[in-house]
Parts: sequence; structure tokens; C-alpha cells
Amino acid sequence: MKIILLLVILIQTQLFTQWQEIESPKSIQSIRNLNSGNDFLIGSDFDVYFSFDEGINWEKRTNGLPENRDDIEQIEVENNLSVISTFSTFKVEKQFVYYSNDKGKNWSNLIYKLDSNMLFLDFKIENNDIYLFSIIPRKIYKSTDLGMTWDSTISFEESEFKPHKIQVKNDTIVVAKKGGNVIGGGLKKGGIQISTNNGATWEERNVGLNTENMKCLKINKDNIYVGGENGFYYTEDLGVTWKSPGTLVVGAKVNDVEIIRDTVYLATENGLYKAKDLFKGWEEIPFFKGKRVWQMHYEFEKLFIRALQQDYSNDYCYYSIDNEFDNFIQLNFVKNSILRDFEIDYPKIYIASKNIDLNEDLGLDNTIIFKSDSTLELSHLSKFEDNLVCSYLPLSPNASNKTLLYSTNSGLSWENIILYSELTNLNISDLFILNRDTLLVVTFNNGISISISFNNELIPFKTNDSKINDLLSKIHSLKRFKNKIIYYGTGVILESDINLKNWIDYSHQLNTNTRIFDVSIDKNVVFVITHSGGVVEPSTLNVIKSKNNGDSWINLNYKFSKYSNFWPKNIFYVDEYVFLSTQSGIFLSKDNGDIFEKINDGLTTNAKISGGEFHLYGDKILFCSQSGIFYRDLEELGITLTSVEKTEKRNYLYTFPPFPQPTKQEVKISTYWDSALPFTVDDVEIYNLAGIKINTENKLSINKETNYNGHIIWDTSGEQAGIYIVNIKHGTETRTQKVMVME
Repeated sequence: MKIILLLVILIQTQLFTQWQEIESPKSIQSIRNLNSGNDFLIGSDFDVYFSFDEGINWEKRTNGLPENRDDIEQIEVENNLSVISTFSTFKVEKQFVYYSNDKGKNWSNLIYKLDSNMLFLDFKIENNDIYLFSIIPRKIYKSTDLGMTWDSTISFEESEFKPHKIQVKNDTIVVAKKGGNVIGGGLKKGGIQISTNNGATWEERNVGLNTENMKCLKINKDNIYVGGENGFYYTEDLGVTWKSPGTLVVGAKVNDVEIIRDTVYLATENGLYKAKDLFKGWEEIPFFKGKRVWQMHYEFEKLFIRALQQDYSNDYCYYSIDNEFDNFIQLNFVKNSILRDFEIDYPKIYIASKNIDLNEDLGLDNTIIFKSDSTLELSHLSKFEDNLVCSYLPLSPNASNKTLLYSTNSGLSWENIILYSELTNLNISDLFILNRDTLLVVTFNNGISISISFNNELIPFKTNDSKINDLLSKIHSLKRFKNKIIYYGTGVILESDINLKNWIDYSHQLNTNTRIFDVSIDKNVVFVITHSGGVVEPSTLNVIKSKNNGDSWINLNYKFSKYSNFWPKNIFYVDEYVFLSTQSGIFLSKDNGDIFEKINDGLTTNAKISGGEFHLYGDKILFCSQSGIFYRDLEELGITLTSVEKTEKRNYLYTFPPFPQPTKQEVKISTYWDSALPFTVDDVEIYNLAGIKINTENKLSINKETNYNGHIIWDTSGEQAGIYIVNIKHGTETRTQKVMVME
């Protein structure tokens, strides 16, 4: 009996000794690689999703897929057989090709009998046979038994021909090489090779064809269609002669081709076109006029389209609602939003994505406090008391984002402000509300500017120290910890107090070209994630530590030598505890970084790959990633904090200015309070300027509109003229308002 009881305790303990995920905001998003089987749609947005009601509802099915996978690269389907390809989280390391013949309930490795160093650029299914086109080595592999055996006799006669795409129809195999510019100048030759006897012999057929930067290759009946950045080409005689039709789409950048009842549809960078007779003219489908149309798929008598605006915003999928494919509605593919930034005001969690969401407490549903009607996502969220501010995420690294969204009443109302600056290209990299009147704005390549009272004008921030000013010009990010502000950029780590004084430079021993990705400082000990060199890759990233305010540094990467392609993302240090997020998951050190242990249980693959911020949250630690927010109990992790005050739950209370002002009769104060606590007239006291409490019996009331908001009403008749202080207490919070009474 004791053994059984012990087992039960152990099982129950294990259920809670892992990361728990809170509900994330949801949004409609685009689904990529859309394809279909006998009675289902399949697509991907990182994971693989299935729909069995023509796209109304979607279900993620990933059982059997490797955990350390990246985005799904390609999906091919025939009947109930689905094949997908993806890479490991480090794309240069390993490629995965998996199949499912039970509609995604289970996935199996298709290429486990092939060399793991192979690189497959394309694959196709034809009559349940699977063709894999390998560029390393340059061959076509064919399996008739789901990867149990492979025929590798299909090869190419011309050694210089390195194909990019493959199509198979019965015994016809078409392989294509895209031409275009090469590094160092010049052009590489494109072209088509065709075999009509299942790869036994090949013939190059390129007369009249331009395959520069080819995007799509498709066989329909005896016709072959090619589309790319240099337009659209087709052949009706298996490539003996190629044609480029109709002037409307000549030169159009073609992303995809679909053929429906002998009508050809072209997805281009400037809209969707169709033509039944390719030489009698192309008709533009008005719904997608001027949009970038990227992918198409026809099934269930519907045309499914992935399209977005020219500025790359509004990336969604659509499906046709008529037989002529002229009218479309948005596909209802709903999944967790991409979470761009977080602000913790314990116990409230503010989340910026497409909208701004508020989570009142762990386990509660999110509330949208700002619903964006913009095509842009929101980022760089900052909060101080009742002030909230964030920026709109630019659509390209060089785009200017001068518009801020801000609220002075905890999100009850919002305004836009367009910043004015001498900088012609204002690209915000971070925001920080210092106090009620001061906003710090960090811009790429221009350091820190300051805005007073949420004014439009940005003024470059300067101290009295020219050396500090020079370092501030290199800052790209900042964060608050305790009563300090940490600034970091390329070769720079600074700290100041919240009054922008008492500056400390931690970076005097750092290389000036070293880019700082993340910093955490406590008790003069500094942990930093750095990058040196050009392309960001594991070999250029380091975790370093200083125990003496940056006078010397220790490289900690050797502690993670057993993890291939170690890729650190974010770091958090408090007392002697270090939390480190990497693309392999989260590591914890309880001894100032001497020994690290992995604590991944309960984390999703997406969360590990994207990394995330760490925040103290009462007696818990939060891990806030782009794909979700997770938490664990500090006590369960064996952590006891001594130098950090435990955050206490604060009750919500917000008041608007009284109206009318001045008054002779009734005055009202619009108020929002914490619905978890009662709110009565006992929470309200009124004093004159001498500090004497006013008798408000039968003159004070609360008109409740909901269980969390309403009006405090005070009948001032009979009171002496003057200024009175209304003091409102609610749980842990207190607010005051001034009322002017006239005779």
C-alpha cells in the first residue's frame, strides 16, 4: 500500500514539475503549402494542420514528427498519402522527409535508409510512388514501398545540369534548372530536361524558354507550364517548342500556376489572372487586383489562394464562392498569434501582437484592450502606471515607423501620435516609458531620443559626459530591472538609475564590433549573449560572464559543448540563478552559471526555437516567447530569492477626472475597479484642504453600470466653496481626484 501511495505522489508531482502554458491570443493567419487528399485539406504554419470540412476548422497533427524541426518546407499529397519535408532547427544541419498514410495521425521517417547528409530540393508522388530529387548527390531516388527500398538508377547525362524542380506524370519526368545571377557576377544557364521513359533516357528541350528565377513547374495532360520572375511559358508537345502567351502577363513575375477545366490561372506579383485561350487575352480577377498572389490550390470545386498586399501586410488565404472564381472570402485558419512584446504589471500581463491583449491573472482568459484596424502588427510595448505605449512593426528592416499608439488610462482609450524628428528615416528599435511625462525612444543607428509629455517632437538625449553620449549613440535596446535601466547595442553595455543619472559602463573590455543580443545584470555580475562576425549562426554566438563590472570576461560556451549548434537567445540573472533560453530549450543554473541543467518539460517546439523573455511573476518565473507564455513555480525549481521583493497582487482601480467642473450640485467620477472585490461608498472618503473629513452621509452613492465600472456620485449642495480631495481606496490601490465646488 505504501508503494502504491508513493507512486501516486510521484505521478502527481511530475504532472506539475513542468512548464505550464497560459492561453495565448488567437488570430486568423495564412496557411502555407495548401494541398488536399481524398477528403481533407492539409497545410502548414510551422506545424502541419488538417481540415476535414473544406477549411472551416483545422486540427494540428504532428505525432511522430521530430521535435527539433523547423517550418514545413513542402507538402505533397496523393489520395491519403501525405509527404512533407522540413529541416532541423538549424537548416544546414539536417533535413527531414516524413510521410503519413492515415491523414496525419501518425508520421514516419521516409528517408531513414538513405544517407543523412543528402539534400532534397523537391519531391513528387505519382501512383503512390515517391520521387525524391537530390542535389547532394545529383540523382532522383524512387521508392515504391514508402522508403523501405530506393531505386537510385535515375540520373542525368549532363554533369553541368543541376535541377531545381521535378514533376512526374505517368512515365514522363520533367526536371528544371532555374537560371539567374550568380554570386560574383554573371548568369547561370537554366533549362529543362525531359524523360518520357521513367528516367531511362533524357533530352534537353529549351528552345524559346526562359527559366530565370523559376518559381513553378507543372504538368497537365501533355502540357508543361513554367512560371518565374521572367514571365510564363508553356509547351503542348513536351518541350519541343515553347510559347510565351498574351501581352497582359508578358514579363509578369509568376509565382504559381493552376489549371481548372482547361482554364489557366496565374498567381503573379501583381494579381491573379485567368485565360481559357492563352493567346486571346488574359482576364484579371478584380478581387486580387494589385495584390501579391503566392500560392494556389484547386479542390472540392473551390480555388484556394494565398495572397498579401504589395507591402507584404495582410498575408491571408481565401477560397472561391462561385464557379467562375471571381469572388472570394477569407479562409478561417485560426491559431495562436505571434506575440511580439510583453509588459508585466503583476498580476496583469500585457501582450502586443496584432492587437493588445490583457491577461488579468494566470489561468484567466485574455481581453483585447486594443483591436487594431491596421495592416501592421504591434511591438515594443512599455507601461508605467496608467500609461501604455507601443509602436507599429515595420514591414521591412529599412522602413520608417514614426507612429506610436498610446493610452493614458490603462487601455480604456487609445490615440496615435506621429513622432517628429530631424532623422529622415526613423526606425524604432525599442520604447521605454520612464515616468508619467517621459518617453525614451531608441532608433537603429541613432541611439536614444526623448519625448516629454508624449509630445510629437523627439529630442536627442544627451548627458553631461561626452563619452557616455558617444556610447549611447550605439544603443539599440534597453530594459528595466529593479530600479535600474540597462542599455545595450554594438560593443556597448550601460546602466543608469531611473532618473538617467549615475551611469556605469560595463563594456570597456568588449570589442567595439561585438553586437550585444541580450544582457542581465545583478550585484555587479553581468551575463551577456554576444554575436561577432557577419551571418548570425551558432559559431558566432557566445554566452559570456563578468564578475567585476566588465573588467574581464569569461566565455561560457564550453559548458554547452555537448549540444550541437548551440544557439543562445535570451538570458536572465537574479541572485545566483541564471535562466538561459536557447534553440535547444531552457537551461537553469543555480550557482551563478557554473553548472547548467535543462528544464524543457512542457515547452512547445515553437517556443524553444523562438526564444523568449524571462520575468519574475509573484512566486513564479514566466517564459514569454513569440509562440506562447509559459510559467513554473520558483519553489518547485528549488529557487528562493533573497534580494528581490516578491511581487504582490495589485487590485485594479482607475478613475477619470470628475465632471462637471466646477460644480454646485452633483459631481460624477467615472471609475473602473477590480470585479473580484466589492466596491461601495465605504471605499470613498472626501476631505477639504485642511485635511478634515467631510460628512457625506446620504450624499454619496455609486451608480454601477457593470460589476467592474460605474460612477461615484457626490451631491455637493450645502458644501462651502473650495477645493476638495476625493480619496478612493480599493484593495491594494488608492486614487485621488480634486473637485472644485462653487457657491
